Amino acid sequence: MSGTHDLFKPTDNLTNALLTDMYQITMAYAYFRTKRHTTIAVFDLFFRKNPFEGEYAIFAGLSEVLAFVNSYKFTEEHIAFLKEQMPTAGDDFFEYLRNLDCSQVKIDDFKECARRASLCMRM
Repeated sequence: MSGTHDLFKPTDNLTNALLTDMYQITMAYAYFRTKRHTTIAVFDLFFRKNPFEGEYAIFAGLSEVLAFVNSYKFTEEHIAFLKEQMPTAGDDFFEYLRNLDCSQVKIDDFKECARRASLCMRM
């Protein structure tokens, strides 16, 4: 049986800070260069309509999201790869990435059925 310390570790080793595209990394670089990298930002995760003409959707995997955020860190291997991809980026940016984590990230959600009764199936 896993201990509670395992709750916030990803279940695979493929989930890491490079699980993104270069657009996101270059935008991070642009924010860093313009000294906007510490500005608070807000993101929402949503979709506009149910896929496959469905009438409802189920979200699963919150624990994986929390594990990803909890363990978010660029490794030295990641930094070396990014230096190859971005040879003109300054060492200060890579040092920033080396020290970056998600300790300041705040995740808000809502409890099932708490905000809209239509989200809850009553039996």
